[in-house]
Amino acid sequence: ESIATDRYEAELSYEKKFWNTSALNFSLAYVNHNRDATNDSYLNDYLSTHNDSVPDVREMRPYLANENSLSSTISFGSKLGNHTLLFGLQAFYTQLDESGMYVVVDDNSNFLGDSYRSVANKSAREFGFFIQDEWDVNGRFMIVPGIRFDNHHSGEEYSTNRQVFDINQFPKTSFDETSVNPRLALKYKLSESFTLRANAGTGFRAPYGFSEDLHLCSGSPRVWKSSDLEPETSISYNLSLDYYGHDLKISGNIFRTDLKNKIGFTDADENVAALGYDYQWKNIDDAFVQGVELSLTAGLWHALNLSVDMTYNQGEYKNVRE
Repeated sequence: ESIATDRYEAELSYEKKFWNTSALNFSLAYVNHNRDATNDSYLNDYLSTHNDSVPDVREMRPYLANENSLSSTISFGSKLGNHTLLFGLQAFYTQLDESGMYVVVDDNSNFLGDSYRSVANKSAREFGFFIQDEWDVNGRFMIVPGIRFDNHHSGEEYSTNRQVFDINQFPKTSFDETSVNPRLALKYKLSESFTLRANAGTGFRAPYGFSEDLHLCSGSPRVWKSSDLEPETSISYNLSLDYYGHDLKISGNIFRTDLKNKIGFTDADENVAALGYDYQWKNIDDAFVQGVELSLTAGLWHALNLSVDMTYNQGEYKNVRE
């Protein structure tokens, strides 16, 4: 097996302050990600369908992937009395072109043993807007409400260099999702030593995952994403208490996230496998993640500190899965 990855990044950022109470921040980032991978997947499939005869070495071309991504953020923050307001816009675009060699291994196919090159073209774009107010109520109590609006579009299309399935045109997939996610954080200073925090919010994950596909590249499988997929949504909340002593800091945090329409990776259904796909993404089930975090930092002697951290984490699907 051989996997070679080249990644090039460039980033530009700019900050402008106004009247010592406001600031404008802008950032722009570009990423080019190339991957060249090969292993014995194609060879094994060819041997198993050709009585162990070896293919022409010129057909054993690798999996190739080229991804170009562009992301940008602009935000403006301003302090007005005991309020600190933050507004922001975010945009993201990515384009992924990939190809790999395959052999038809379906015993029921009329094209059993035929080699072909599969080419995939995938793209996604997102646009988001957020606003947040950090309200210092009385010096001890702080309220931070916020809300975020997101619009997501992604799609992908496959093609082959020769007909090896009963269809000539593979179906295109397309996703369009708009999401509104509020968030609320509270902070209360019980005393000089104790601070209590709580927050809750919602989130969503659009049904696409080019990066998740790339780790499979050594076998270059085809992954189906149905247009009927629902976005994965979540509700998260946590409660924490911090103690600040002279040479001691202790923090405790309880957290939980409830997931709806969890997106999971599965073997292709029979009708999807008939299109030449090995795997597919599905809305598997609802799930939750919850746990407790504890940390302690103690100053032992001069500049020598000791830190101890512990996390208990539990994650389960709503229903038992194989």
